[in-house]
Amino acid sequence: WRFFQSYFDADDHGTDSNGLAVRAGLMVSCITHLSLAYYCYNLHAGSSQSGGGKQGLVAKIMDLPLGPWLVGAIGLIVLGFGASQIVKAVKEKYKDHIQYPGSQKVLDGISKAGLVSRAVIFLVAGGSLCYAAWTYDPNQTIATKEMWSFLSSMAFGQVLMTVMAVGLFLFGVYSAIEARYRKI
Repeated sequence: WRFFQSYFDADDHGTDSNGLAVRAGLMVSCITHLSLAYYCYNLHAGSSQSGGGKQGLVAKIMDLPLGPWLVGAIGLIVLGFGASQIVKAVKEKYKDHIQYPGSQKVLDGISKAGLVSRAVIFLVAGGSLCYAAWTYDPNQTIATKEMWSFLSSMAFGQVLMTVMAVGLFLFGVYSAIEARYRKI
């Protein structure tokens, strides 16, 4: 869907600089989701590697000319996307594309909790990439497993992880609502 939104301009963003920027962001989202799907497939197949290891993708990018700058730029993009999800939740931008026949309070609760939970994941990942670029050390990226282990070891870690799990579940519900009631 993100590919079609970007390439075919399904939401009529246009071809001016702002529209092209939004469409480029949609294409980045498409690539991100494909990458996550590939990662999950490899995880299921038992061939995934820790994102912070020397063999990880970040390490490979860091070895390229201007690699740390590229990793930092990717981190900033991920941080920007995370921040945009919070703005979308706070300003209720999700309503621009959804014609939901049910209770708006229910839609608001589900959408805001889901979007903010998703934002937190992206902010942690983007911050991790930026820190790795800053220190010139790909081992400073936080792999998914390490992130969850760190969060669960905190004083209220189990509560925090439960809240995040519920929030991400609500993002799934929000996505299902958007898929069903999206204005195209």
